[in-house]
Order: sequence, then C-alpha cells, then structure tokens
Amino acid sequence: MKISLRIAAAFAVLALSACNPGPSADCVKYLACTEAVSPGTSAVLKGAYDTGGTCWTTSTAAADACTAACKAAVTSLATGSPTTAACK
Repeated sequence: MKISLRIAAAFAVLALSACNPGPSADCVKYLACTEAVSPGTSAVLKGAYDTGGTCWTTSTAAADACTAACKAAVTSLATGSPTTAACK
C-alpha cells in the first residue's frame, strides 16, 4: 500500500510539472529587453512572464498567448530602442 501511494505521488508530481513549462524564449527576451530599456520595470512583469508566472501555470492557450504578446512587445521595444542588445 505504501509503495503504491509513493508511486501515485511521484506520478502526480511528474504530471503536474509537465503541465507547467518554464517561460518561453520570447518571454525571457522580453523581460531582459524591458529591463535594458527601462531598468526596474521588468519586476512588474515577472508575475506573469517569469518562471512560475501565470502564463505558464494556467493553460497551454495562456502560454501561447503570452508568448505571442512577448514576441510583439520585443518587436515594439526594439523599434524604439534599436541599439539595445537585449532587444535584438
């Protein structure tokens, strides 16, 4: 009985971690770009876009939407700050 509970618990942890991917590369870039353009402002965005953020803990659709938003934001920031290396 104890072994089967341990196996079930291990499976549950594994299944839950597979559902919560880390931030996409686009969102990692967005946080870095934002911080480079305007230091200190990325702190507000981390609750959504950083590791453990709502973008990655709700659903695949949310993660996809966040990735698209990050990509668009980097493009916009790069246009306004073309020499900022973190936005390239």
